[in-house]
Amino acid sequence: MLFEKIENELKNAYKNKDSFLKDVLSVLKSNIQYEAKKSGKEIEDELVIDVISKAVRKSNEVMDLYTKRGEMK
Repeated sequence: MLFEKIENELKNAYKNKDSFLKDVLSVLKSNIQYEAKKSGKEIEDELVIDVISKAVRKSNEVMDLYTKRGEMK
């Protein structure tokens, strides 16, 4: 299950003191749990993939916006 893999990688990030990965996975885990609670669904791979897809789309939109404004190269 993808969610379990995320939790395991988060534990490893804490152990390895990888703050960037820890932060990313913590936010991802939180978003997955929020969506599961909001929708009343169990946490399954499909839900995890949907949450990741939304996060990637949002990130791409922000990068496009900054690029159009000339703030990123």
